[in-house]
Amino acid sequence: MICFTFIPAKIRKRVRNKRLFFNELFLVGVEHVDGGDQGGKAPHRDGQLVGHAAERAAEAEAERARMLEQEAKAIEAYVTANNITDTPTESGIYLFPTKEGEGELAKWGDDVAVHYVLRNLQGEQIESSYDYGQPMVFKIGSGEMIPAVEEAVMTLSQGAKVTVLTPSSQAFGEFDLGEMLPPFTPLLIDLELVEIK
Repeated sequence: MICFTFIPAKIRKRVRNKRLFFNELFLVGVEHVDGGDQGGKAPHRDGQLVGHAAERAAEAEAERARMLEQEAKAIEAYVTANNITDTPTESGIYLFPTKEGEGELAKWGDDVAVHYVLRNLQGEQIESSYDYGQPMVFKIGSGEMIPAVEEAVMTLSQGAKVTVLTPSSQAFGEFDLGEMLPPFTPLLIDLELVEIK
């Protein structure tokens, strides 16, 4: 179960642990490169540590760039295959309204109840709030939700529905959330604004 409302806390914990590990590794090397009383020269063992950390960082950055390029190609292929002529928003998401609602649009700071269906670009369902029998409730702008959902919900009035095509930068980014949601996965998200509280 992925459930949007619990993802940010999990991600924050995982990011914090990865950053601490990398920062400790990197700072050990930097301390010795600065040299202190070594005259700016790192001892051989520590120099290897710095070299290895730099090599790993370069490999990780190259892999990240490759995955981002692969993601951009997947979005472009989806847009082409589905004859999409709409222009994405400034953040890069596409919004396809599927049902009009009534009343005012949701806005920053509103508490909202939203049903969602999360799918990959192949159309395979990853998760749905309908399966849980209740919509998710969150405050727009509180940081509980991925950016694509917050942006899309503010285009909806009560009862409205929209399908969102979002790049990973506005969803789960580089985080690996399992086989159905690997890093840099673009998503389709069907949203229904059930209620503005």
